[in-house]
Amino acid sequence: MGKEVVSPIECVRIHSYRAEAIGLLSGLMFLQHVEWKGHVEWHTDSQSVIDTWKRLHCKYEPNWLKQKERDVWMRLWKQKAHWKGRLKICWVKAHADTLKRKSTEDEKGNQTVDKLAEDAYHKLEHTPIGENGVINQNTFSTVGAEVYIQGVRMNGNVGQQIKEQAQIERAKREAKLKPQQWGQNTNEVDWKEMLRTCKNKTIADRKGMMLDMWNGKWTNEKLHKIGWESNAVCHMCGKATETFDHLILECPCFRGAREKVPIDVAEMVKQAGGSNTLQAVIHQVLGVHRGAVPKTRDTINHWCRQQYDSNWYEGDENKTKNEMVRALAEEIVVEMKYSLPLWNGVLTKAW
Repeated sequence: MGKEVVSPIECVRIHSYRAEAIGLLSGLMFLQHVEWKGHVEWHTDSQSVIDTWKRLHCKYEPNWLKQKERDVWMRLWKQKAHWKGRLKICWVKAHADTLKRKSTEDEKGNQTVDKLAEDAYHKLEHTPIGENGVINQNTFSTVGAEVYIQGVRMNGNVGQQIKEQAQIERAKREAKLKPQQWGQNTNEVDWKEMLRTCKNKTIADRKGMMLDMWNGKWTNEKLHKIGWESNAVCHMCGKATETFDHLILECPCFRGAREKVPIDVAEMVKQAGGSNTLQAVIHQVLGVHRGAVPKTRDTINHWCRQQYDSNWYEGDENKTKNEMVRALAEEIVVEMKYSLPLWNGVLTKAW
């Protein structure tokens, strides 16, 4: 088993479900290649893979066209016919080494395989497609009609994927017209990562995020324009025009909450194992100074600017991690230019 290259299309994502299915497929193909005649007991931490295997009858499955990763499961269906009753798939708890108990032998085996997979990933990180086991998502052929978007085959619920990609392309076009909300260079926005993380939010959370990112919340400035308020002055401080930018970045009534944000984010980074440099960079990127944040940002500091302009580029192995972290932080600020996207939760590729 090697490494699969991630698709550039936002609606196509490589996740653990596909990785576990490919792992099962590669193991069964190897055993078939060596002409193993005995029984096989396979352990996986993916219950979804086990459930799909149990109901796998693609010829008669009415929802087969909605099945995720059909290209992989088409081959697993053939393997199921080959192994018949000789294969037993068992579930094992993932990441059991983080629990306050001793891991079982099966769990230890799962941890060993995870480590081998991680080592293989890093070993093949810069290997071109087609060499030493590195494949892309179009490698496995399928049966019947195939749908492609920008040269990438759709392997899940095709109708849903087309709809999702169309919505993303529309969002990209609209974002270019709103640089203050989405940044000066929207090509640097990591749309795929934002789409992945928003799946974990509730509908109410998504609605709130959408209103924030598209400047959809009613402020005094908007209400005054339609005659619902006598003036556009901020209700909180009574000093400036109440815009979304003002409330998030400048209003002195929210100074305490604003100063607390980078502290809390840096603490989360620390708990996740982030270095001291990364924690310091969080403060620099968010840019809180005396309780407020400037609306536009050109650079973090002169030293970082030099790193970004002259001394660093992607893949440069001569630079230290601290230098790369600072340079990436500078890249975020320079490419966004405006501070609001960073506070709204817009993720860039440099993040």
